[in-house]
This record gives sequence, structure tokens and C-alpha cells, in this order.
Amino acid sequence: EFKEEPKAGAVRELREETGMETATDHLELISVSNDINGDAHFVTLGFMCHECSGEPLALEPDEITVWEWFPLDALPEHVFPPSLKIIKNYQDGAVYKH
Repeated sequence: EFKEEPKAGAVRELREETGMETATDHLELISVSNDINGDAHFVTLGFMCHECSGEPLALEPDEITVWEWFPLDALPEHVFPPSLKIIKNYQDGAVYKH
């Protein structure tokens, strides 16, 4: 959102998409990715949430029908590509890779 701080946006998106709650001081930036696909340009920030409350709900059923948890070494075959980049950066200990 216009003039919104990144951590505040992450807190809002978490609430809007899952119904879960956290605070900005519980978030740690772990990944930045810069992707250009055709005419679209996305900069994605990935945050580690160290404390949150609530159970995840699928609040945007046109985009997500269910939330599931997986061990990082046993991810499903199809992972949303921006999420996969965040996970790979985290596993590699690199916030940003070219």
C-alpha cells in the first residue's frame, strides 16, 4: 500500500490472507528477490515470523484453497515460485542473490 512500511505491509498481508496476527517486531527480513517476467517487474521481500497467533484460514479462495506446513527438506513438487526463492535464500543464508 502507498506509504506503508514493508513490515507493516507484511503484518497486514498475513492478516488479510490467513487471519493470523503478528507484530512488526516479530518479523525478520530474510530474502529480497528482483524478478522481471516479460512486462512485469516484482520485488519480493520475504520475512521470517518469529511469533504469531491464530490458525491459518484460506481467506482468498480464488488464489489459495488451503494452507499446509512442510519441512524445508520435504517441500511439495509445486511451490509458488516467489515463495521458493525466499526459501532457497533462507537455506543458503543469503538475503539477496543476483
